[in-house]
Amino acid sequence: MQKKINLKKQKSDFTRFAIFTVLFLIVSFSSFAEKNHIISPVSGTWSNYQTILLDVPEGASAFYSFTGDNPLYSGFAYEKPVLLELEGNINLKVVIVNSDNSVIEESVDFSVKNTPIDLQFYIENKNQALIPVKEKNISIPSYMKYSISDSTEPYLKGRTLTINSENSLEQILPLVIKNQNDLYRFMLHIEPKLQSSENQESLVENEFFSESELENDYTVRRIEKNLSQCPFSIKFLNWEEIEITTTDDIYVCLDDEVWQTGTFILNCTRDVNHVLSWINLSGLNPEEFIPEQFKVYFSNIPAKPSLIMKQDKSKYVEFDLSDKNYTMELLQNQKSSFTKNSIRKNSYLIDTILGNDLDTKIVFNLYYDNIFQGTLESEICIDKKSPKIPTVEISNKNFFVREPVELKFNSEDKIYYVLKSKEISNLDLRNLELETSKNFVVDYNSATELINEKLVLNEDSVNAYFYNLAYFSKDDFGNISEVEYYQVLIDPYNFYVESSNSKTNFVQDGSVARPFTSISQILPFLNQGKFIKIHLEGNFSEIPSLLIKSDCEIFSKNGTRLSFAKNSLITVENALLKISNCVLEQNFSKDVTSDNQQNLFKLHNAKLKMNNCEIVSLYKNNGSVIFADASDIEILNSGLTIQTEVYSNVFNLLNSNLLCDNCRISSVSNSAVALNINSGKLILENSQIHVDGKITKFYELFGVEYNINNNKFLYKNYSNDMESSDIFSTKKSYSNNEVLSF
Repeated sequence: MQKKINLKKQKSDFTRFAIFTVLFLIVSFSSFAEKNHIISPVSGTWSNYQTILLDVPEGASAFYSFTGDNPLYSGFAYEKPVLLELEGNINLKVVIVNSDNSVIEESVDFSVKNTPIDLQFYIENKNQALIPVKEKNISIPSYMKYSISDSTEPYLKGRTLTINSENSLEQILPLVIKNQNDLYRFMLHIEPKLQSSENQESLVENEFFSESELENDYTVRRIEKNLSQCPFSIKFLNWEEIEITTTDDIYVCLDDEVWQTGTFILNCTRDVNHVLSWINLSGLNPEEFIPEQFKVYFSNIPAKPSLIMKQDKSKYVEFDLSDKNYTMELLQNQKSSFTKNSIRKNSYLIDTILGNDLDTKIVFNLYYDNIFQGTLESEICIDKKSPKIPTVEISNKNFFVREPVELKFNSEDKIYYVLKSKEISNLDLRNLELETSKNFVVDYNSATELINEKLVLNEDSVNAYFYNLAYFSKDDFGNISEVEYYQVLIDPYNFYVESSNSKTNFVQDGSVARPFTSISQILPFLNQGKFIKIHLEGNFSEIPSLLIKSDCEIFSKNGTRLSFAKNSLITVENALLKISNCVLEQNFSKDVTSDNQQNLFKLHNAKLKMNNCEIVSLYKNNGSVIFADASDIEILNSGLTIQTEVYSNVFNLLNSNLLCDNCRISSVSNSAVALNINSGKLILENSQIHVDGKITKFYELFGVEYNINNNKFLYKNYSNDMESSDIFSTKKSYSNNEVLSF
């Protein structure tokens, strides 16, 4: 006795599943979330004709007008994007009538002053509502700025905008360009790559067998067929529900479970493979059905595949399927899509244009044997939008500054910088600017990340520096902003003074470009820092007293003459003073009120170095050129002269050291002495010493170690034994000296 199989016949009503659509086409418009149906134009003043682009709900109709009238009565029906070739102030009104007769009213005000622009893509497509981006790139000159956004002022430097040629995602994006004071807004249409018709998969309907194929041969046989060849309706409602609709003669079962006919739902998990079987009982009583006597047809239903996402460093995203027996179809937005072709393939590449930030959900319809199985989706983020340049607060915005500069940066992204510095000795601003513009190439890989958002230049430096700074932002996706440059010359040390400066229309800051015109302007800076160098050009008179407590250098290329005022002098305390190529003079010879001893220099615990200088001191009664205690003095290639009526000496030193080499030393007075040193060291070589008076001495040395060699001594009324004045000296050297009278 052959076993009969359990057959179940049932009918059930089922609401057909509607495939949902996903709004991801125009990803840059936040207005979508606000139900703004006017994608273009937007408010603003534009220098090109604007495109009317509307997001019309499915089943709705849209109407528009630009005359202020009601679009329903005197407007135009919207069917596709339109280039509105109008100028002036425009009020666009839009009315959308939904399928339920509800009405949506929206409007936007904007202005147009059509100004043609020399852009190739504009010239080629100036009469089109949408600028196609497919085979040709969009080239924007570097002197223009752009953005792929309506919410951001154009800030990206012009470049060639590209997109991967394999991109499959249709996109409509706003391109805003700024050229000087003109703003242009274009709508870009990124067209997806589609397969040609010959490569298009055919969409095969379910194929029914002929009666001959269903003949009963009373042999146990299982015959495999493609799923699309099933002689009944198969609809996958989702990955776990299958709607089957058969004729009364066709019976279906899943995985050898209950055989059913009619309209019914099969439930299954798609983490494993399944088998769908069917038989044809045409002309037979189902109660007499013996399966071994009939052909049993079956089709395999594979497990649900995985969606594999790979993102390239160049930002585009690739989607593949774990099971190549499946194909997938990218869901485009049916409301805004202009590409009607639907393609099915095993993999997709999705990209966006340079300057855009694509953050959206991607949805695929999956097919097996040309039958819809369900959907797979994935969130993607393709960020090709360069961050903004960091903003910076600068403590001093001048190119030339005297103090360290603090820069406080601000950015939503990480901040990187490259800093080049050059130590400055003699400044030439023209060369510095040339170096800046031509030679600063930024190596992004060697840039330093700014950790605390603050950078201090020249904080601990003991020299003047020219700083060349490049800085930029870098986001988490590796996008780099435009590079911004900052140049500053930080020089607390070099001061320029020109007596004949004609640049009085500038604020004088003592720089080489804006020099001071008087020595008095130097006074506030003498002791502020560790060191200053004063560059002199021209001659200066009535110089006031100079108190030097920090190291100082006075330098002149062309022999500057410095005439000091009455009772003024140079005082140096606990510091170094260097003077080169200068003439220093002081004349009080006719000052009847001057009774005290006069000095041009007073040194205390100081150092004085002079080279190639002339010093002339003329006093009424008593005086010396240099008075010093606990100091070191070095005089090279210079001349020192003093003249008084009562007493004079060039050097009046206590516990100090003196080096004179290749110098001329002259003392003229009633009582004239060249050098008076009490305790210390003396090196006097290759020099000429002249004394002239009623009482004269070349030097008075007490407790001094000295080397006096290769000198010429000239005297008038000489009263001093060359060897008698050094009786307290412990060490001495005296050789090759010549003593002459005149």
